[in-house]
Amino acid sequence: MTAVVGILNKRGIAIAADSAVTINNDGKVKIENSANKMLRMSDVSPISIMIVGSAAFLCTPWDIIVRRYRQKRGNTSFPTVQACIDDFFSYMTTEKMFFPEGIQKNYLSNKLGSFWDAVICQVPDMNINEKGVVTNKKQILHAFQKRIESGIKCFQESIPIPMFKDYTINQFKKYLGSMVDDLFALKTVDLDSPFFEVDDVPSNEYPEDILSEIKELFIKGFFSFMTYGYEEGNAHLIFSGYGSEEEYPVMIRVMVSHGFDNRISYYIDPKDIHTVSDANPVAICPFAQKDIMEALLTGVDPYFFSKMRYRAEGMYNEIISQLSIEYMFEDDSEEIDAILNKVKSNDLIRQFTQYGKRIQEEERRQWLKALHNYSVQDMAHLAENLIAMTSFERHMKFSQEGVGGPIDLAVITKNDGFTWLNRKSWYHHKDVGGRYGKFGV
Repeated sequence: MTAVVGILNKRGIAIAADSAVTINNDGKVKIENSANKMLRMSDVSPISIMIVGSAAFLCTPWDIIVRRYRQKRGNTSFPTVQACIDDFFSYMTTEKMFFPEGIQKNYLSNKLGSFWDAVICQVPDMNINEKGVVTNKKQILHAFQKRIESGIKCFQESIPIPMFKDYTINQFKKYLGSMVDDLFALKTVDLDSPFFEVDDVPSNEYPEDILSEIKELFIKGFFSFMTYGYEEGNAHLIFSGYGSEEEYPVMIRVMVSHGFDNRISYYIDPKDIHTVSDANPVAICPFAQKDIMEALLTGVDPYFFSKMRYRAEGMYNEIISQLSIEYMFEDDSEEIDAILNKVKSNDLIRQFTQYGKRIQEEERRQWLKALHNYSVQDMAHLAENLIAMTSFERHMKFSQEGVGGPIDLAVITKNDGFTWLNRKSWYHHKDVGGRYGKFGV
């Protein structure tokens, strides 16, 4: 649980993050207010990273990875923020400690089980005659084939994962080893067994000959599932700052979901690249728990708007129903019913939604218009207060305080680089106001 925000204009960037982290252990939930979610990437390039979501990659905390990266590559200058991102993930693949083999295999095995569950959800149960023969085998195979092929098409419409562009299905099969065979062994039912009874066949078990026929297509589907950005990453890394060739600031969110075969499943959605320019001179980018920030920036609470849409749909249908009843005994009741039937509640909801979004966009435009003239100090105040208001709302309501603790605050400019304004580090080095302190940076 967390809340972070970045605010950009031509003068620079202000970034802020809370300190709350949610720890789950055997069903018990604990919230601590000591997480470091904002760190510097380099000693020579003014580029930072903010961490949202999962605090670790496989089993290594992200802050350890970032600090180790800065130790090894901290004196490297990058022409662009994107170049720093590419170098960061490239570096990660050189460190074996980030890719424990057992955890990679276990993760892939769990994903394989999830993929199986997704595939079989529309596959019909077996019909078995008195001789123990499956009578609808062709239907089952067709359902498997249709389900997997439609899945492959859906996955491949997503963003391809950079590190798997040159990864072949043969490499994938080699890394899988016996995983698919082991899974299929658990899903195989023996129709010839003397203990077999038709009524005892689970709906997700099939004879060996059916599974052997779908094996290659199943692996192909799983390969597409794992090598495209189909699922939203469980960790979001927000990089922001300047490369040596960039005159104006850049903020890029990277989605990271998993890693296997010593590669990292990460991707960047084009809409998550915010580059300040003459055409796009400002940006306000809240992440994670952003409902309160969005309510302020758009004038409409997202939860309230969602509830209103739901209630409006019911209200439209109720009005149409009442009108139909009221005029049912009139001479022209059939004509009235015909007119009412032309009224589509979906169209009304769509218009209601569009109107609400126009209100939100207009309110946000007012903020962005003002942001043109903000100083770096003004942006820092806004960023800090957006986090503080979210934390205050969580504290005052009877709900889990998933946003809270000290607020880390920094600004980045082309000339002055990365500068801390607030940070919770309990240990400060003596140089430059603790800029190079051992903890919290």
